[in-house]
Amino acid sequence: MKLEILETDNGLAIALPDKVLTKLGVGLGDEIDLTETTAGYSLTTNFSEFMEAAHRVMEEDYETLKRLADGPESLQA
Repeated sequence: MKLEILETDNGLAIALPDKVLTKLGVGLGDEIDLTETTAGYSLTTNFSEFMEAAHRVMEEDYETLKRLADGPESLQA
């Protein structure tokens, strides 16, 4: 997919097609991460909010998660 570099008031920008924005699950004002890879660059959504929520769950339900990780037999007790 070829993208055109556009001029804005503050510099340059790349407009992503609606199909790409939908697949990334982002819209106006959201943040995405641009990461350099061995094959070029990768665009991903910012998972910081998700990771914060996951850490909260892990802290609040540590014992339950530990028992789940130990296997089904640990849930019998």
